[in-house]
Amino acid sequence: EIYTLSLHDALPIYAYKKSGVAYFVDDGTFVEAVAAPKEGYHFEGWYDLSNPDAPELLSSSPTYTYNVKDRHTGCVYARFTPRTYTLKVSKSVTGNMGDKRAYFKMTATFTGLKAGQTYAIEYSDASAQGSHALVARPNDRAETVENKTAFTADGQGKATVPFAVKDGLTVSIKALDYNAVYTVSEDDYSSLGYHAELTGASGTLNGPRVTVAVEAKATNSRQVAVQLISRRITAAVFGVPCVGCQKPFAADPALLRSVTDTQSLKEI
Repeated sequence: EIYTLSLHDALPIYAYKKSGVAYFVDDGTFVEAVAAPKEGYHFEGWYDLSNPDAPELLSSSPTYTYNVKDRHTGCVYARFTPRTYTLKVSKSVTGNMGDKRAYFKMTATFTGLKAGQTYAIEYSDASAQGSHALVARPNDRAETVENKTAFTADGQGKATVPFAVKDGLTVSIKALDYNAVYTVSEDDYSSLGYHAELTGASGTLNGPRVTVAVEAKATNSRQVAVQLISRRITAAVFGVPCVGCQKPFAADPALLRSVTDTQSLKEI
């Protein structure tokens, strides 16, 4: 006869116990243990706790059959771990007038986090930590944003996280909880000529894998048109001013000609 135990808890459960009830079986009996993780958890494997300092992995399969005689201590348990998520926010600046060195303010808001839990923030460029002045007009006072390395959710599991990003920088917010909801936004820089596009800017963290990287990408484009104007100048001789010239040509008959002068003008 095979005894089947189904375990769903996130804490260690001894193989001979289920809902606080002890099961006694004869020596040599086979037990089939079945692990079914709760929503938001991942099953890691079946372990032997005979040596608590060095647990032995018995099987990574959710179903594990063993002989009680071989595991007489009863210290077989299923290890479950919470699913966690990393939100990555990346930035790119394009356009012939886009400033790739400038910092832009973005904000990530969360609900559904663990109340009072602290979460880490990492930057692809370590120099991005600390305070940064944001992009602004030459004569305007620039706003400053501090790039922190962690934040803490409030008592309702909510958090608002501002940070400064520039071209090529990726901000990673780590170990976020299953079913947490996020929204990423950027301040409006249209008055400076920047047009912003965001992808993946909102969602719920509930993918099937153990650790998932969710990406939100922001692109700021600042494009300035370049117009080509062709101007034709006709030159005369014997000191007669030409159209568009500030000084007359020298009195040389050989200079009688037509000249095409093309200039590139930038409209800013």
